[in-house]
Amino acid sequence: MIKHTLLCVPVLLTGCCGPGDRLPEIRYAQVNLSGKLPCITYAVSQGDHISAVQIASESSEGRAFFRFFTEDPPFPKKGQCLPLFEYPFKSAMSYSVYYSIYNINNPETFEVKARFTLSDQK
Repeated sequence: MIKHTLLCVPVLLTGCCGPGDRLPEIRYAQVNLSGKLPCITYAVSQGDHISAVQIASESSEGRAFFRFFTEDPPFPKKGQCLPLFEYPFKSAMSYSVYYSIYNINNPETFEVKARFTLSDQK
């Protein structure tokens, strides 16, 4: 009996998703090439700042990049590319990029998502 109780305790402690647990809104970004690098933009609102970024290749050859900003977060500017943090993008590979955006004027955070493939052109 104790064995079965101990197996159930982790399940009971983890909890479940409920009506108060909301996933952040996802907004899709525009991606254009600026030279050989992607230029990722979205409809920036005044007060937006980046709280986290994740860049990953959809290939096993690429490396993943994660960064969280607790101090001095980057502030995106309207009409300018989002920062890429010197990630080594390679041609003929597919990428997924996520920016977590927080705005002082709005307590809801949202994700800016971009998926793209860089062409093999030289």
